[in-house]
Amino acid sequence: MEFLHFCKLHYYVENFTLESLHEPYVPAYLKLLFGSKFKIIYPDAPFETRCKRASIEQGFSLAEAEKVTKSKDLVKEGRGVRIVGEIADIIFNNSVGEHRENMLKFEINKIGT
Repeated sequence: MEFLHFCKLHYYVENFTLESLHEPYVPAYLKLLFGSKFKIIYPDAPFETRCKRASIEQGFSLAEAEKVTKSKDLVKEGRGVRIVGEIADIIFNNSVGEHRENMLKFEINKIGT
């Protein structure tokens, strides 16, 4: 409800981004409420890729990064992140290149518009 209130107050803003919606209820509700104006974009990358990135970004050993990533995955899965992927409008391949490169690719292709 707070998000809807925020949208109403900022009626002049054309696009909003909600990040890290691990549970399916809010995205499903907003998809029903806003229809085609609301897109769920699910970034996806293999476990190994995410572990390598975490190791580099956080300065962990690869073994430690695997433990941390697996732990985070278990929490997200417990919240229902798989269902979010199933109802997503777009599955974005986030497995190639660096984060900045992927965001530029994402923006250039105007995914979700």
